[in-house]
Amino acid sequence: MSIFIIEGFAKREVECDIANIEITFRATGKNSHEVSGKVMDQCDSFLEMMIKAGIKAESFSFEDDSVDESSYDDSYKVCAERSVTLRIPFDMKEINFIQSTLQSGKFNYELSVDGDLSNKAEIRSELSKEALKSSRQEAEQIAEVLGIKVKGVESISQNGWEEDEADFICEKEVCFERATPRPSDDIGSKKITEKVSLKIKWILE
Repeated sequence: MSIFIIEGFAKREVECDIANIEITFRATGKNSHEVSGKVMDQCDSFLEMMIKAGIKAESFSFEDDSVDESSYDDSYKVCAERSVTLRIPFDMKEINFIQSTLQSGKFNYELSVDGDLSNKAEIRSELSKEALKSSRQEAEQIAEVLGIKVKGVESISQNGWEEDEADFICEKEVCFERATPRPSDDIGSKKITEKVSLKIKWILE
C-alpha cells in the first residue's frame, strides 16, 4: 500500500452581488465635547438624508467610535470619529448616490466600498468538489503508471477558507431618489476570485 499527497485546486472568478459600504465621519478641534458632538451631528444629518431617500436608519450598523488626543510641536488637537456600515445589493447607481449625498452634505468623511458574495458557502462547496475531482484524476494517472489502483482517501486538509461560512444578509429593497445620472452608474460589479486548495492523501494499492 502506498500513500500519495496530491493537491487539488479550483478557482472561479465571480461578480460580487453585495456592496459593503463603510463611512467614517471625522472632526478635529481643541476639546473633546465639541469634536465628538460634530461627529454625531454629521452622522445624524447623513442618516436623515438616507431616510428621506428611502433607506431605514436601522439598516446601517455601528462600527466604531473614537475620541483621541494628540500633540506635536506644542500643537494640541482632539480627533473624533464615528464609523457606520451598510450592506446593499451591489449597484453602482446606489453607490454613486450615497457618495453624492456625502458630497452634497459637505461632510468630513472617509468612504470605503468593497464587494462580497451572498452565496460564498455554496461557491466554495462547488469548488471543493472540483478540487477533489482534479486531485483524484491525478492520483489515478499515477496509479496507472505504477500498475496499481486508487483504493480511497486517507485524509483531506483544506487551506484558504474563512471561519464564517454563513450566507450574507443585506438590505434588499432600497428605493433611492435618483440623482443626476452618471456614466459610472452602468459600471459592472466588482469581480473577485474564490479559490479552494485541498491536500488529499490517496491510498494506492
